[in-house]
Amino acid sequence: NTTLGGTQLSATTLQSTASQQGPASCVMTNGNIATVFNNSSGGTLYYQITTPSGSAVANGTVATNLYTPDYSTSYGRNYNICALNAGGFAVVWTNTSGYLSAATYSATGTSIISSTQIVSGSCYYPSIAVTTGDIAVITASNNWSSNIGSIYICGNGLANGATRSQGLTNNAYYSETNCNILITSSNVIYVTGMDRSSSSLLWFQYYNDLTLSNTSNYNSLVSFYSYPYAPAITQTYNGYIILLFQYGGTTYINVYAP
Repeated sequence: NTTLGGTQLSATTLQSTASQQGPASCVMTNGNIATVFNNSSGGTLYYQITTPSGSAVANGTVATNLYTPDYSTSYGRNYNICALNAGGFAVVWTNTSGYLSAATYSATGTSIISSTQIVSGSCYYPSIAVTTGDIAVITASNNWSSNIGSIYICGNGLANGATRSQGLTNNAYYSETNCNILITSSNVIYVTGMDRSSSSLLWFQYYNDLTLSNTSNYNSLVSFYSYPYAPAITQTYNGYIILLFQYGGTTYINVYAP
């Protein structure tokens, strides 16, 4: 609970021609930062690459078919981003048909795999992470208004779409917030999400490998009368799992042994 401090480097305007919302960022292997964001009029997804000090490197349009929900009643975003271990970054989003699409880019913003469909079927609020070999793992909600979610394995740099999928064994996945994924250096997959049912709890589960056959659930990590939301999960250098979430205007942090 101790603030260690830090220095703000500089502010960078990602785009000056349209209002922006919902940014998501990742740090690439070369240290530069890739960010995706949506314009407030909806439908267009942009990317911007900057240096750690805020200097612009590249920018462009990822997609013009982004599905945009009513943000006054929704808590997640229909796109996400992650860095690739071979360099560059991957983006996943829900298109206007409600299907999952993805694309990959080099560290300089050059398109590697242009828009490709990952899943044909209703998929909202995706999250994405990659293994050490850049096999992508995606979670998404499969229904707009119920606790149904799935996890997808996408090999070959996302080029062939989902090669394996199954429902999240913990069905406490609420459709209006992103599930968040962490993949460790040993390719253990952690997924965290929020159940916005009467139990109102925050949970995570993990899979020991990409077969998705060996899983454990922790489905009562945080329980409140009202809803905890916006979960995020990461790992420290010595293996501890860090879970962040918001509740009642306050951000909380929980630490778990690996």
